[in-house]
Amino acid sequence: MTWLSNEERAGLFDTFDFDAFHLEMRDVYVVEDEVEPQRKWRAGEWTDAEAAEWWEPWLAKMRRASATGRTVRRLRIVTEPISDYTRFLWEGTRFNVSAGEDVRWLPRDQVPPDVVLPPEDLWLFDDERLIFNHFDEASQSMRMERVDDAAMIKFVVAARDRLWPLAVRHAEYQPR
Repeated sequence: MTWLSNEERAGLFDTFDFDAFHLEMRDVYVVEDEVEPQRKWRAGEWTDAEAAEWWEPWLAKMRRASATGRTVRRLRIVTEPISDYTRFLWEGTRFNVSAGEDVRWLPRDQVPPDVVLPPEDLWLFDDERLIFNHFDEASQSMRMERVDDAAMIKFVVAARDRLWPLAVRHAEYQPR
């Protein structure tokens, strides 16, 4: 396994040429810097201004990619009814979309039975650089792994190409 360094992780969006694809398959993620925003959101205290400011570092990356003609796509495979965490993400995804990210949703029960999902959440850059995001039992991201296996990359490309057209654009997705 080749683990990414913090510097490599930080630079992922500076090093792709045309397409970055993100596959998310968990219904809950435990992210330290999301604890307070989620608490405020649940309490009805999370304002649009706070949300926009909180998302800004990511949104700036999305705007830079879009401005240079590159695409960033995110496919979220979700269990319905969705979790509180997923609803928190769903409500904030409008910021991602406004910055140029193409986000789509696919209910887990609509994944065709003949499609085998990859073993981990992932990033695929330019259909040739594959990064798996490994999580612990508590749903915290542990490490990101660069995968150089051509067969695995081909498998992920095929899964993405099969699932992407089935997924619902964010503006049209109404979670249950």
